Amino acid sequence: MKKAKFAVGYGSICGGCDVAFTDVGTKLADLAEIAEIVYWPAVVDGKIERLEEVSNIDVGVYFGAVRTDEHETVLRLLEEKSAILVAFGTCSCYGGIPGLGNVETSESLLATAYSNAPNTRAEGVPSLEEITIEELKMPKLRDYTSSPADLVEFDVFVPGCPPPVQSVIDLIDFVKDYRENGNVPDAFFLAKEGTVCEYCEREKPDKISIEKVMRVHESDLDEDECFLSQGVLCLGPVTRAGCGEEPRCTSKNMPCRGCFGPTPKIRDQGTKFLSSIASSIMLGKEKQISEEELMRLLTEGIIDPVGLFYRFALPVAIINRKHQEK
Repeated sequence: MKKAKFAVGYGSICGGCDVAFTDVGTKLADLAEIAEIVYWPAVVDGKIERLEEVSNIDVGVYFGAVRTDEHETVLRLLEEKSAILVAFGTCSCYGGIPGLGNVETSESLLATAYSNAPNTRAEGVPSLEEITIEELKMPKLRDYTSSPADLVEFDVFVPGCPPPVQSVIDLIDFVKDYRENGNVPDAFFLAKEGTVCEYCEREKPDKISIEKVMRVHESDLDEDECFLSQGVLCLGPVTRAGCGEEPRCTSKNMPCRGCFGPTPKIRDQGTKFLSSIASSIMLGKEKQISEEELMRLLTEGIIDPVGLFYRFALPVAIINRKHQEK
């Protein structure tokens, strides 16, 4: 049987999605048996001319967010040439960690990286425009990071930062099924429909009242009790499950960070969580504290609100879209 043509293209990434594939161990050999890797910069020749030349890709996979014009060029080429397009990793599904750069301008990001931060080569801040040095081109940095899912239509979504081993195994099995049966799916997630809380085995009270917001290192955590009832903010109530039979962070005594993104019923992950937390602060004691005291509880306990509420999905958040429309 002919092998399926398999291609992987990059946007703004950290490399964790590549590592996720190697984490499956010998299962990766199954992919080599059923697929011909025609483009994957970390594995074979990664020049974009190669992607432009290849045709009739069966499964195209995109890692990362879109921050430069070249990122979008790679994404569009995969969309044009692939029978099935896969958004792999939270950056590809929602914009991910690179999307937090949207709270700053491109100029300030470059100034921080190349001038303000300690470095050994003080050669000034590079231009925002495309830079050409002999045959090498540095693509233009865009004003904002975009979620690839806002630019093209994907057939399969594999959330997670990085996606868990089981999701990679499921994706490899999916490629195998497509090669044998030619099944092209409607858009679906390699994840569960419910929230992380529905799969978390910690004890949850009927009503949660948060009297003090604490960070993990400030609390002597009970490993059997809900994080929120202990005052530690956990995004389990607003995050899609699927990172393990038991959620991988909460099972290791760490709160959910929200990397699987919102559930299908939640429009905006950060806003929904903020609303939920606001209603739980001093529940039942609202009339006993002033607005100033309530504000003090929030500002002292939540050091980085954007990084907490929108760590993985700021580019698709309502506040981000409204900001870009101005």
